[in-house]
Amino acid sequence: MGRPTFIILIIFILCSSSSWAQLNNDNIQIWFEDSFEGGKLSVTANFLSLAEDFAILSFEFESERRYKGVLEKIDFSSGEFLAAQNLPIPLTTQTVTLENSEALSFNLRIFQDNQLIAKDRYNWNSNSAVDEIENDRLAITNKVIEDILQTNKNKQPIKENEIAASKNKKQKLTHAVDALEIQGLIIDETRTKVGRDFYEIFFRKWIPPNNAPKDFTLIIKELPSFGRGGRVMVEVDQQSLGIVNLSPRIDQIEEQVNYNIRRARSYLSSRSKLSSDLENEDQSGSGIY
Repeated sequence: MGRPTFIILIIFILCSSSSWAQLNNDNIQIWFEDSFEGGKLSVTANFLSLAEDFAILSFEFESERRYKGVLEKIDFSSGEFLAAQNLPIPLTTQTVTLENSEALSFNLRIFQDNQLIAKDRYNWNSNSAVDEIENDRLAITNKVIEDILQTNKNKQPIKENEIAASKNKKQKLTHAVDALEIQGLIIDETRTKVGRDFYEIFFRKWIPPNNAPKDFTLIIKELPSFGRGGRVMVEVDQQSLGIVNLSPRIDQIEEQVNYNIRRARSYLSSRSKLSSDLENEDQSGSGIY
């Protein structure tokens, strides 16, 4: 029975030891992060205070859909939160099915003492750049197809009396290269300690899938961020796998590393399988180079 009182007392002491700030557009930042999967769009509203003092704020976050000229409200969420300097806060996330949606909008409003101090909007429509997320797999497929077609186009017929010599030469080269070959390359483009911790744990734990291509390039890029945390982006062969928000805590960084290693391995495995399937279909289709 005494524990809730103890917690409230700690919060009261913490808050009473600091002054309270009056916030406005000059000392706060709000932004949206999106993800797309399985025909659904998820949007997270984020908040960051640049003021030195604490502030108790509230938010409203709503989503709307437009279809055949009719505007429909989908979801609404609200709540209170304590804002502290340079502490990013994910306020809430809303997920919307894109079926029967010509346009979507997500509206975020921030209040202090029932006064509106900031607002922002995230818009999506069926012709917007957000569709590129859904088309990532299609873009990868097209690139693989182009590579296969170009490779086959450049191939020249080999005379029978050259086959034996070619095989012997290839075997010697294979043995020489296998001893030196590195499967893939991981590049560090981090700048801060948090970003470097992510890279070093990723590098230490990374094991490519068995069917991964030999020449892939994986880049850990650090993005601008505020406060003690960080933001990095994982890229595989110039294909972004998403932005990662990092906490300074090593255990949380390691959780993010484990998740992104699974994503990178899945991406490489899927791409390799797709390339192999397309090559098999191409060869079985004609048999002629």
